[in-house]
Amino acid sequence: MCPGSLGEMPSRTFCVVGAGMAGGRAARSLRDRGFEGRIVLLGEEAEPPYERPPLSKAFLTGGLAADKLYLQPAATYAELGIEWRPSVAVTELDPGRSRLHLSDGETLDFDRMLLATGSRPRTLALPGAGLPGVLSYRTLSDAESLREALQHRPQVVVVGGGFLGSELAAAARQQGCPVTLVEAGPALLAPLGPLVGAFCTGLHRDAGVELLVGAAPVGFLGGSQVEQVELEGGRLLPCDLVLVCVGAEPNVELAERAG
Repeated sequence: MCPGSLGEMPSRTFCVVGAGMAGGRAARSLRDRGFEGRIVLLGEEAEPPYERPPLSKAFLTGGLAADKLYLQPAATYAELGIEWRPSVAVTELDPGRSRLHLSDGETLDFDRMLLATGSRPRTLALPGAGLPGVLSYRTLSDAESLREALQHRPQVVVVGGGFLGSELAAAARQQGCPVTLVEAGPALLAPLGPLVGAFCTGLHRDAGVELLVGAAPVGFLGGSQVEQVELEGGRLLPCDLVLVCVGAEPNVELAERAG
């Protein structure tokens, strides 16, 4: 955040770049704490800021409606005098001129600006990674698409045995899908230690998830759709859907280009 006291800038413009949980809460907090100037909240998604953790839990299994994810109803931003701009990306940040260049061609000048650009799923640079059916998972749109797909009981391979991979494997199995969970490391949830990893392993096996620990994919095979995951050693796993859950990386490119 650019420096300066909120009390010193009652009629100025404060831009929040990124409309995730951090950006949404920051915009609301500015208003709640007495900032009277213009607040612009810019987000690449069409949805207002929402909670992401339930996407791999209650929302995915149908126990939570989409509007229950929102930090607050979309109309609340207008009521608070917050200009929420959905489906708009910031393409360039010019700190010297205190100016943002937006994906719709507009430029926006600011007095203060908060970067809350979050992260994106890490991908695998493997043959076939671009095939339809090889998916990452982060947004509400991803969750809605996967929830619909799971209703058809596809054969699912989850790559990555961390928090997200474990939760998606459990959710898919709960929906009645055959699930194989592939983890390249020595155990599930390895950073949490052997006790937690063993407990999680037991839960998955009891639920009927096939676990392949110490196994790494080397490619994805198929024609118009992914059909198999190839592992080191040559084993082929048949599948209709692959969920790649191998961590996240921060969206730092905008800040890097701005120096």
